[in-house]
Amino acid sequence: MATKYTVGYVRKSNTNEPDTTKKKLVNLQIYKMKTKLLCEDVFVSYNTSANDPIAERDATTPPYTFDDCSGNTQDLITKITKSARQIRLVVIDYAGLSTNPDDIRLFISLNKSVREVVVDIGHKVEVYSRYDLLKNDRMLNKFRCRRECVKRSR
Repeated sequence: MATKYTVGYVRKSNTNEPDTTKKKLVNLQIYKMKTKLLCEDVFVSYNTSANDPIAERDATTPPYTFDDCSGNTQDLITKITKSARQIRLVVIDYAGLSTNPDDIRLFISLNKSVREVVVDIGHKVEVYSRYDLLKNDRMLNKFRCRRECVKRSR
């Protein structure tokens, strides 16, 4: 059996930081994916929310020009769909993929070649099997890691 195809996915939120800062941060994440997490390819979603549906991200954005980037979310989906190898999808932090457990379940169920999702949480990585993400709500709910902003003025 062929080895798993390790693919990184970097997502950068639409923040008020200068564009040069955001691009530098994305390039640092790509570098980490390639060197520390040993990803063969890294795909980037730029200026998207963690709660945006994965399948809809980057549908209307122009191509990115990041160092060593293999494309955007739509390119990732195409690569996963066409790959004959099993996919190990790597993200940095739970919100790097999505904060919507239902959307993650849908994405995994539609992309049958995704066999594992690896989450880098800084000091360690956590590995989730396809089965766990489809069947285990407790594990899937770890991705629901961000809450609404606290309204302190009330």
